[in-house]
Amino acid sequence: MKKAIKIKRVSLAALVVLGAVFVCGRVQAAVPTTACDAQWTDILHAQYINHIGTDETLEDGSKGFKYGSNNDNFISESGNIVTFQPFVLFTPTANSVFKVWAVNSSCTAQYGDSSLFILAGLNTITYNRDTNEVKFNTEEPSTVSNGIPKYLGFDVWDGVSGSVATTYTYLVDLTNIQNPTVPAPVQEGGARFVESKPNVPGDEPEGKRPVLIIPGIMGSELYENGELVWINKAKIADYTKDLFLLESLGLDERGNPMKSVSPGNIVQKVLTVDIFERLISDLEQQKYINGENYFTFPYDWRLDLKKSRELLKEKIAESKKGFNKIDIVAHSMGGLLVKDYIKQYGSENINKLILVGTPHLGAPKAAKTLLEGDTDIPMNILNKNTMKQLSLNMPTIYQLLPNQKYFDIFNGYINFSAEPWVAPNILDYNRTREFLKSRNLNGALLDQEQEIQLLSELDLTGVDAYNIAGCGTNTQAGYRFNSEFIIKGIGYTSGDKTVPFMSARQVNIPFENKYYVKKAGHSELPSHEYARKIILDILTGQKPILDEVNASNGTKVCDYKGKKLEWKSPVEVHVYDQNRNHAGPTQSGAFENNLNIDYEIIDGEKFIFIPTDDGRTYTVEANGEELGNFDLVISDINNGEAVSSVIFNDVPITENSQIILDLYQAEPTASLDGNMLTPDSTLTQALDDVVPPQTSIETLETEESITVKLSASDGKLGSGIMYTKYSIDGQNYKIYTEPIEIKEFGNIVLKYYSVDNVGNNEPENTRDFKIAYDPGKVLGTSTGLKDGTLVLNAADNRTVYIIGSGGEKYGFISEEVYKGLGYRFSNLVLADISDYELGGYVYTASGPHPDGSLVEDESGAIWVLNYGKRFGFSFEQLQKSFDVKNIIKANWHDLSLPGEILE
Repeated sequence: MKKAIKIKRVSLAALVVLGAVFVCGRVQAAVPTTACDAQWTDILHAQYINHIGTDETLEDGSKGFKYGSNNDNFISESGNIVTFQPFVLFTPTANSVFKVWAVNSSCTAQYGDSSLFILAGLNTITYNRDTNEVKFNTEEPSTVSNGIPKYLGFDVWDGVSGSVATTYTYLVDLTNIQNPTVPAPVQEGGARFVESKPNVPGDEPEGKRPVLIIPGIMGSELYENGELVWINKAKIADYTKDLFLLESLGLDERGNPMKSVSPGNIVQKVLTVDIFERLISDLEQQKYINGENYFTFPYDWRLDLKKSRELLKEKIAESKKGFNKIDIVAHSMGGLLVKDYIKQYGSENINKLILVGTPHLGAPKAAKTLLEGDTDIPMNILNKNTMKQLSLNMPTIYQLLPNQKYFDIFNGYINFSAEPWVAPNILDYNRTREFLKSRNLNGALLDQEQEIQLLSELDLTGVDAYNIAGCGTNTQAGYRFNSEFIIKGIGYTSGDKTVPFMSARQVNIPFENKYYVKKAGHSELPSHEYARKIILDILTGQKPILDEVNASNGTKVCDYKGKKLEWKSPVEVHVYDQNRNHAGPTQSGAFENNLNIDYEIIDGEKFIFIPTDDGRTYTVEANGEELGNFDLVISDINNGEAVSSVIFNDVPITENSQIILDLYQAEPTASLDGNMLTPDSTLTQALDDVVPPQTSIETLETEESITVKLSASDGKLGSGIMYTKYSIDGQNYKIYTEPIEIKEFGNIVLKYYSVDNVGNNEPENTRDFKIAYDPGKVLGTSTGLKDGTLVLNAADNRTVYIIGSGGEKYGFISEEVYKGLGYRFSNLVLADISDYELGGYVYTASGPHPDGSLVEDESGAIWVLNYGKRFGFSFEQLQKSFDVKNIIKANWHDLSLPGEILE
């Protein structure tokens, strides 16, 4: 049964007073609680509005309800009938409304009913387990809808409207029915509410002071109907099959569970990632005993911290074991939970508070998780899309977003500009919130998170508090978006790979109580060698010994260096260290990151940060996925600043291509299938250009030709033009160096685009031209035609042929086929070939060239196509019998024909 609560001038900010003690004379006892106390508050929220004025405020907690003379008879059970008698607890001063709520095991209301009045005198409410019905006095019973409830909740209003409203609320566990255990007090004046009298220091027992360990987000096991859901390592070993988590752990739009889920133990280790295991082992070596002087606080990390705060209050009281105060070690979001507890209830019950990896100002990665998902969960056990869907209605993710103070110190983390990462080109706090709402996130939860975010201003003066932050590891701190709201770049800072250093350090405690641990990852920070030594020293009253290399009170250990890679390409990228530990896609279609690197795949593009100061040697290997081109920018990063960048742009690859990078040369190198690549651009300054260049076109047209001039620009603050490329009628792209003269007959298609020095590609532009056929201006006329000659038949001034196979002519059925095979109208000769034998017609460009064609392979060898074969000649022999001016590039079909070399 839930504690009775008296609400006076209620503002609804909080309705549950946990840990209250009701006393009579020298005897005291706490009223039992349930697992759904916090959710019960939300259920009542809307109902109180019906009878509480807007100008009323929360009762201060110094008063209790009035006991009647028979408290042990409030609830009784006979057979299948459970009876509730509110009159034994109080005598209404007027007609009172009594409301009953049925609550399921997921802590959500499934049914509600009320009696208009409960009059002074004997009144009863009964619940029939067999029929699942509720009955008020002699009224007709009502059936509880939506199944059998686990709890019945009661809400009593004393009927007095106006300036004061008195309510009494109870939540009763039908599987564990209990009455108040306080002996009946006298009626006059009612019971008194007091805090337990604090012991003086000499009253504390001997032995070790209790320690409470509080995990962060995802740091507690979660069970559904007795079955382990999180973390079920066996069930989600293949992260492509983790969608069951959405069903079991999904939340509604208000952030409430959709299934009945309860916490188990804290998660000590995930595969090889040690979160608390070694820390707890060291505590036990120091003679700490689980359940006696060290405790853990598992909680449902999905839910609003305010709900977990009430459970934490109970856990702290339970863990004291006769001591006035306990020590607390809180990891990550657990630190925010403790700070919220202190804000609400004070620090009187806390001796030493050790905050480990706490995001005091929030973390940008929370926003990235909401927008794109996240795989940087221990051992990458979740699919990023599963995490994205799971986080959408998860209040705690929103409570981890960077707060206003983060923006005051660090400007912000979302940039739509090509400018460097300085204000005012980054979205401020309010514009960031508007942007996040526009991306279809949960606007209600986004608004609610602001209350928790005020914790950054919490004054910890008077608390013996310590702060341990991981740093010196590349940590996501900002995101560059293009105009289509796609992430095109990631900015890094020092941190623990999850929480930026400047957020983890921002807490109001003395300088000497702040500790920084180099290269300590976020998840494993509590058990990290140097961090846990600091924790143990603090708990045992020793001053931590710092080596100033791996751990320090100063920030020098937080410097970091590395290489940032941005791939825009159809390639699969793998990173290995010297022991062949791997980061990248797996053969099963999953993704793993067993390295100390940052690796994101967003909209097909790869963003990778590889440290160069962690004592490891990394190799980057990439495999082509399809025919296409890749772009790659490799930047040398020193404490977040790009010192230099090497750009490879439009490098052609096939599905069999292999690219290998060497990041340890003075200038990083890349090889493609064993051949070294030359960078297209090298920059020696930090540019954050995300805007592609623009190309303008000018044309000069005559009756015989068209001259095209292309001009590219990259804006005043752009990185400059790397090159401009163009293609005519589907040919391979060429680099533009001078005006283009087009003398082709017929319809001409020109495509062109430019690339700037950081590899931003302009979208492809297209222009169509047409030069009319004029046989009188076709180059050359001849009657003695060699094989391979392209001929416009003078008999009709319309049909185009190629001469081949000893004087036969082959016709093309369309201009598209002619051009598709690589032929040009500029090479035509005008001749009457009416008497030539017709060898056939060419119907498609997706086949070998017609007989008589001269084709050149990749090695430079020239082949003649005839009779379904390709023949190789010396160049002298070719000149005697074939029209060598019409040599064209061989296609795949040509090279598939049987080859023969003729001497």
